[in-house]
Amino acid sequence: MTSLANNQTNHWQTVQDELRLAISHSGDLRLQVDSLRRENLALHRRIEWFPSQQARAIDKAVSAVTAAVIADSPSRVLQLKDKGVISENVRMLVRDLMSLGIRAKQIKEAIIRVAATAGITVEGNISERTELQIMREGKLLSECQIVNEIRQADSLTLSSDGTHHRHIPHESRHIQLNTIDGKSTARTLGITTAPNHTSDVQAEGWKSIIQSFHDTYNASPLGQHNEADARLFWMKVCGMMTDHAEDQKKLAKVIHEWKLATSREVRTERAVAQAPLPELLLALAEETNAAVARAGGADAWSQLSSEEIETENLRIQQSVANHLGEEAYGALEDTERLVADTFIHGGCCMHKELNAFKGGNTRMTAYWATSSFAGPILLMNRDNEAAAAAGASTARTRALEVSCGRGVKIAELGGSAFRHKHDKKGQQDSARYFFELSLLGKLLTFPDTSNARFRSYGDAASVLVAYLHLFRKLLELIRDKKDSGQLNHLEENIYRGLHDYPTLAELCVLSLYSQAVGHPYMRMVRSPERPNYLTLVDFHRHLLQHIQKLVDDPDLLLSPSALPESATLDGQPWDSPDAIAGIRNLQTNLPYLHPLLVEFLRGALDTWKRFTIEFAPGGIIERLTESQQNLAAMPKNNDRNEGGLGFYRGEKRKAPNMSMDQHNAQVMWGQNNTSTYAQAVPQALLGFVRGLAREREGEGRERKRRREHAEAEESEAAKKRVHREVVQAKKTARFERLKAVHPILRLQDLKKVKVTVVTLDEQLDWHREWVDTAHRNQKEIPTKTKLSNKRRMLRALRSAVRRYNTDSVLRQGAQELLLVAGVVWDEAVYTCDFDEPEEEGAEEDVESEGEGERETGGVCGGGDGGVMDIDGGRRE
Repeated sequence: MTSLANNQTNHWQTVQDELRLAISHSGDLRLQVDSLRRENLALHRRIEWFPSQQARAIDKAVSAVTAAVIADSPSRVLQLKDKGVISENVRMLVRDLMSLGIRAKQIKEAIIRVAATAGITVEGNISERTELQIMREGKLLSECQIVNEIRQADSLTLSSDGTHHRHIPHESRHIQLNTIDGKSTARTLGITTAPNHTSDVQAEGWKSIIQSFHDTYNASPLGQHNEADARLFWMKVCGMMTDHAEDQKKLAKVIHEWKLATSREVRTERAVAQAPLPELLLALAEETNAAVARAGGADAWSQLSSEEIETENLRIQQSVANHLGEEAYGALEDTERLVADTFIHGGCCMHKELNAFKGGNTRMTAYWATSSFAGPILLMNRDNEAAAAAGASTARTRALEVSCGRGVKIAELGGSAFRHKHDKKGQQDSARYFFELSLLGKLLTFPDTSNARFRSYGDAASVLVAYLHLFRKLLELIRDKKDSGQLNHLEENIYRGLHDYPTLAELCVLSLYSQAVGHPYMRMVRSPERPNYLTLVDFHRHLLQHIQKLVDDPDLLLSPSALPESATLDGQPWDSPDAIAGIRNLQTNLPYLHPLLVEFLRGALDTWKRFTIEFAPGGIIERLTESQQNLAAMPKNNDRNEGGLGFYRGEKRKAPNMSMDQHNAQVMWGQNNTSTYAQAVPQALLGFVRGLAREREGEGRERKRRREHAEAEESEAAKKRVHREVVQAKKTARFERLKAVHPILRLQDLKKVKVTVVTLDEQLDWHREWVDTAHRNQKEIPTKTKLSNKRRMLRALRSAVRRYNTDSVLRQGAQELLLVAGVVWDEAVYTCDFDEPEEEGAEEDVESEGEGERETGGVCGGGDGGVMDIDGGRRE
C-alpha cells in the first residue's frame, strides 16, 4: 500500500510540473505576440510621421547653417526665452537692472539699447509682471544667502533705525557678520512696517524677520538636507548699534536677554540629548531624592496629589537639564565662550556729535541770562509779533515767552529761505545763481537745515559768517525786486538777525566749534579708517582732552594767529577758511565772543562725557580683548539704516505703488551681492524659488500687511478708548466723592478728629480739586509720591488750610467751582475767621520725617490707637 501511494504521488507531481511548463511557455508566446504587435504599430507610425520628420530635419539643418553664418558675422542674437522659458542668465540680468533702479516697464527697452551697442539683436518678450516675479525670486535667494552666511559666521552684530512715512512706522535692519580674525560683512534685511515704535514691538520684529528667513531656507532643498535653527542666530549676536534714545537702550536690553535665554535653552537641549543614559538616570535619581527630602521625606511625598507630583517632576527634569546646560557652558571652546559672554550696545557716533552740539548750544544760550550784555533779538513769527504788539496782555506775555532768536534760529530760517525742503518754496536756485555772479564766483548751496541734516547747523553758521555781506546784499536784492519793496516776515527776520551782533556772535561760536571739533570728528567716524566702533576708545579720550584744552585756552581758536594744527581735533586745515576769516573781521565788535565760546565748549564737553561713557577708562569696551572686539565689531554710525530709510522714502515718491517686498527685493539683491551667490547655487534651489515666488504672489502679502496694520490701529484705539472710559469713571467717582467731603478749614479742628491717612488723603484731595487748581507741576500741595509719611501729609494740609483762609482769591475760586459742581455754598462750612495763633511746632525743621511711614488706614505716629497732634506731637 505504501508503494502504491508513493507511485501516485510521483505521478501527480510529474503532471503538475508539465502543466507549469505549458503555462510558462504560453506566457512567453503571448509576450512575443505583444512585442510583434508593438513593433508593427511603431512601423506604421514611422511611415506616417516620415514626411514631418523630414521637414523638421531640413529646418534644423537650415537653422544650423544660419546660426553658423550669424556667428561668423558681426550681428548676433540674444534670445530672452529658450523654448518659452526665460533663461537663468536673463533672469539674473533683469534682477541686476532692477536693483540699479530701472523700473520694470523699462527693463526690456534697457536690454535692447545696451545690446544694440554691442551689435546684438534681442528677440523675445518679457512682461512687466514676469519681471516683478523674477525680482521676488531674487529676494528669496537673498534670504537663503543670509541664513547660509549666518551659519558660517563666528558672530554677528545688529543695527536698526526707525522713522514714520505717511504716518506709518517703518523699521530698517542690518546685520554685520564677523569672524574672530577681524573680517566683517554687512547685510541688509530690508525694511518692514510696525504698528508702533515701542521697544517690545521692535524686538518682535527682529524675531519675526529672522524666523521668516530661516523658514524660507528650511523649505528649500538646502534646508531639506541640513536644517537651520533660527535660535543659533541669537546665540551668535554679540552687540547692537542704535541711536541713544531710551527706547533703543531698552531694545538692546531685550535683545541681550533674548540671546541669553536662547543660548541657555539650546545648550541645555544639546547637553540632555548628548548625555549618556547612565549619567542622565543618575542625575535624575539624585535630584528626585533631593525633591523627596524637600517635601519632608517619603511619607510626605506619598501624600502629594497627582498634580503636585507632576509639578515636582517637571521641576526635577528642569533642574537636571539646567545642571547639564551649565556643565556644557563650562566645556565650551574659547571662541564659543567669547561669543556667549559678549554683548555690547553701541551708540551712533553721528548722534553723539549731534547731542554734543545741542548741549553746547544750550549752555551758550543760558549765558545771556547772567551776563551784563543784551542778548540776541527775538525773532518772532507773524502771529506772535502781532500778539506782542497788542500791548499788555496774557497773549503778549505768552508770545514773548515762546519766541526766541539766537544763532541756531537764524541758521534754521536760512535753510527755509535759501534751501527749503519743498523745492517750490524759498529762493532755491535764484540764491545760488546770485553767488555765482557775485565776487564769490561759484554756485553756493546753503546747508540743508530745512531737512535737519547732520552737521548742517554748524555749516550754515560758517556760510553766514563767511559771506555775511553777500547774504545781506542778497536779501536787499530780494526786497528791491518785489513790487511792494518789502521783505516777507521770514526774510525780514533773517535780515534783522544778520545785523544783530549778539546773534552774529552765536553764529561765530557755532562755526568755530564746527571747524575745530565737528568736522574733524565727522571725518573720522565716516572714514574707512578703523571701521570697528569698538576700536575708538583712544580717539574719544583724545576728543575729550582736546575740548578741555580749548576750554582752558580759547585763544587757540580766537587768536588772530590761531593755527588749525593746534586748534582742530585732527590737526588738519580748516574746513572753511572763509568762515575763519569772516569771524576775524567781526571779532572786534563782539566783546562777548570769548565767554560765549567757553560756555559752548563746556556744555559740549559735559554732553560728550555723558554720551561716551562706554569709552571711559576701565569701561566695558576698554576691557574687551582683541578677539572680543572682532566678534562684536560694529559700524561707527548708523548710516546704513538711516540711509536705507531715506532711500526708501525717495523710491516711494518715484513709485508710490511699489510694494514693500519689491523694494526689499531690489535693495537686498544689490546691497547683499546676491548675484554672486546665485551663480553658485544648485539648479534645484533656483527651481524652488520660482515656485515659492509664484505661491507668495497669490497670497496677497502686501494687502495682508496693510490689513494687519489697520487692524492693529483699531485694536490700539479700542484699548485706549476703554482705558479712557475707566479713567473717566475713576475721575467721576473721585469728583462725586470730593463734592461730599466736609473740609477741615480750622487748624484747631484737626485736634478734634482722629487724623488717619485716609482723612489726610481726603482733605488734601479736596484742596487739590477745589482750591489749589493750578497745573499739576505748579500746585502748592506736593504730589502724593512726595508725601511719603504722615508728618509730611500733616504739614502739607496745615499749609493748605492757611492759604485758604488768608487768600480771598483762592476762596472765591473754590466757591465758584463748587457752585458749578452743584454744591451749595454754606458760609458756616466754607468760611471762618482765621485769627488762630501759630501752632506750636508748626514750622519745625523736618528732621525726623521718616518717622511714621504711610500706612493705609493707620493713625499718625504709629498703630497703637493714638492720634497725632497738629504739631506732630502725640496725645492719648
